[in-house]
Amino acid sequence: MKYIDRICSLSVILMMNCVVFAAVSDADEPDIAELKRAIPVLSPENEDLNSFYFVAESVIPYGVPTAFEACWSRASGFGYVLVDQLGYPMLFVAEKQMLLCDALQSQVILWKDVSPNVLIQSKNRYLTVNLGFKSKQKENFLVDVPSFVSTAKTEPDLSRVNETDWKLTYNFDKNAQVVYLFRVDREIAFKSVLLMSQQQPLITIRNVVINQPVPERLMKFPDKNVLAAAVTVEESPEKPPAELGEALGEVFDKTLSATRALAIPAAIQDTRLRRLPFTSDTDWEEVEKNHKRIGGKLRDFLRVDIKDRVVLPLQ
Repeated sequence: MKYIDRICSLSVILMMNCVVFAAVSDADEPDIAELKRAIPVLSPENEDLNSFYFVAESVIPYGVPTAFEACWSRASGFGYVLVDQLGYPMLFVAEKQMLLCDALQSQVILWKDVSPNVLIQSKNRYLTVNLGFKSKQKENFLVDVPSFVSTAKTEPDLSRVNETDWKLTYNFDKNAQVVYLFRVDREIAFKSVLLMSQQQPLITIRNVVINQPVPERLMKFPDKNVLAAAVTVEESPEKPPAELGEALGEVFDKTLSATRALAIPAAIQDTRLRRLPFTSDTDWEEVEKNHKRIGGKLRDFLRVDIKDRVVLPLQ
């Protein structure tokens, strides 16, 4: 099964409380159909959801892992932080503002009118993983967890994990496997999904919480004056509509800045990626120092600490 291009698209996703499904006693084996119905589509377009939170890990372009925390509520919108392999924040979005860490320029860039741009979906036997942002008011956010097994031709295997947890395991050709985990107690709650290929984790979505309060730390954009006391901050200037030519040029510059900022952490970890066109004549030793210095401060400042990472570099 061709579940993922190892060079995924990057557009610059086990505890849980969930929608209540049919009650299942500890002595009963849960019904597979009930478990399937408990697998959520994590998107504002899902009318059954008023809020969600989850942690996701994936192998982004060139086999370098990334992870992110995302939360959303109908009342407050999105909170979203994308971190690199070392756990340092690369970008943070809240209150329609974005913070972008640019280790190459040893600075943090602030943008306004920004929304998350996240797509995790399997279609036609390919898994698309787009993690980033866009400069528009309307969010584009879809984590289609049920689609991971949309091409399954056989029923999954059901097995007990512990006193309260059960899992559905789908086995596909070419050593691909998808495992859904549920808590089955007084109600059924979806907890996580893990997609593996040749025994290597490619993506996981875990720690899912539905229709419960979301973490406040992800919903508030930091005070720029307090941030500026810790790191160098550059604010992206706003252009009036009349200055169309300049605005278009600025869009190009922003795109390049974002691509550079998101690619640099990967190139620090994998020297094969240092041949990117915008990294010529780069002092990588200095960039790595800047990355650790700025990244460490941002991690503490934003209170980001994604533990127990399971998606490792591709072998």
